[in-house]
Amino acid sequence: MAGVPVTFTVTPNGTTFDQEVILVVPGVTTAPIGLNADGSSSTTTIVFPSGGSFAIYSNSIPGSLTDPYTEASPLKITISTVLEALTETILAELNTLKAANGANYDLTFVRHSKLDNPTHLQGILFQSGQRRIDGDDPEYGPYAGTGCDAWFQIFNLVIDYLPAEGDTSPIDLANNLIWGDVYTQLKADFSQGGLAGDTQLIEQVLFPSIDGEFGGQTIRFGCLYRHVIDNPYFPVRD
Repeated sequence: MAGVPVTFTVTPNGTTFDQEVILVVPGVTTAPIGLNADGSSSTTTIVFPSGGSFAIYSNSIPGSLTDPYTEASPLKITISTVLEALTETILAELNTLKAANGANYDLTFVRHSKLDNPTHLQGILFQSGQRRIDGDDPEYGPYAGTGCDAWFQIFNLVIDYLPAEGDTSPIDLANNLIWGDVYTQLKADFSQGGLAGDTQLIEQVLFPSIDGEFGGQTIRFGCLYRHVIDNPYFPVRD
């Protein structure tokens, strides 16, 4: 049966790129595609075998990809900032915290949005600002280097714990176990897939339960990361 061509579009996000995207389709192809010389959008076509679907990702720069997709559907790839890729990497790692993987609870993590509501064993991840790292920074100065911009991004993770009716176990016990799981996961790969130079836990703040029915905690942590100077779309990997 004949293969099916699929067209991929690379979009510049309003900036000019000088690196190509490497598309890796397991068992099918590895194909470089990039923007046009003037930085405008470009397209390429890859022929896939008929039937099934494929996972696809970029292994050279961060990207926002549709996964999975069907062979008959065009795939648009939007190149994202290093910070966005770092945030999505952290979210994906946190979402592996399941009892089946050795965690104390089945936790779920989402990005902050206007639809946020307290949900049992759900964590909401949001950014709360970043500071530039210069060469004279007392802790991370040597990391700044040359030819790159270095930043320390602060994240907040708000995790709710809503015990069931009649549950008499201490809410602090649950908070302590969740803290331990999150701490271990964030430090298991402090580089967050190579996008960060360091990950530091900063603070744990417990918010008290209301009549024993609602409690939880906010975990603050930070990640040190770098990108090419004046270009937040391309990481400087360690």
